[in-house]
Amino acid sequence: MEAAAELNVTGSVFPDIAREVPVISLASGRVVDIKARLDDSVKKGQLLLKVQSPDVTNAYDVYLKAVSDEQMTNKAYLRTKDLYAHGAISQEMVEQAEDAETDNQADLKAAEEQLKTLGIDKNNPQSIVPVYAPISGVIVAQYVTNAAAAGVTYSGNATAFTIADLSVVWIVCDAY
Repeated sequence: MEAAAELNVTGSVFPDIAREVPVISLASGRVVDIKARLDDSVKKGQLLLKVQSPDVTNAYDVYLKAVSDEQMTNKAYLRTKDLYAHGAISQEMVEQAEDAETDNQADLKAAEEQLKTLGIDKNNPQSIVPVYAPISGVIVAQYVTNAAAAGVTYSGNATAFTIADLSVVWIVCDAY
């Protein structure tokens, strides 16, 4: 029986690009805590980093103003309905008040959604935004350090990490 020939080659192993996911902070700001590093295995939902963000302050300010505006227009709408019922004002004034109330309800809903997008509880806002792993896998690229800028900014890379599912890889052999 003949022995099998051994073949030695050089090459590279690459994650399947379809199984790579960038980790992006939806809030821009300064990284204050990194909980994972390059080559770490992570689970979906695991805390990777924390970002101190002025986006939270701005979004919460918009939310508080929307709450106040909606409460005020609701009172005005109820008052105009009552005045109309007693013949003191026209139907047009009721319709204008109703339109203002509808607009402010939409503004409030949008402000609440912005807080949700940033991962902020409207009843307990924090300026620190947690960033979690979107998938389980291995961190194959790290673009962030403590005190670095995170999120979508004008300078630097918006991606904090890249996580890859390494259950499928590409092997590329070098020509020799």
